[in-house]
Amino acid sequence: MLEVKSFPHLIEEKIFPGNSLCVTNNGSVGCAFYQPIPFTCSHDVNPLYFLDGDINVFNALFVATVIEMDKYRWAYGRKWRPERMVKSTIRLPAKLVAGEYIPDWDAMEKYIKDLPYNKTI
Repeated sequence: MLEVKSFPHLIEEKIFPGNSLCVTNNGSVGCAFYQPIPFTCSHDVNPLYFLDGDINVFNALFVATVIEMDKYRWAYGRKWRPERMVKSTIRLPAKLVAGEYIPDWDAMEKYIKDLPYNKTI
């Protein structure tokens, strides 16, 4: 006989803020997508937030694509779990500012905006 148990947690306690990149860590490991609005997800998805919190859809889509292109690294028993995520490097276009390399968000945004069919984003 199968017994279904309900969990005492309210759905409101499982809502993540929007403006996030979500990356799967089980199943299709490394699939990445942008989530603009508050959402809920299973433990098979890791929401990632940018440190400065100020990211737009164009930058997020660029980073999601870079993550997707590296997903081959996380196959066959090397799942991209949070422990590995914090140690990983995501290579992005950078510019030199005051002697330090920082992500070139303007170049990434321009690249996405220059793509064909960008009006459908």
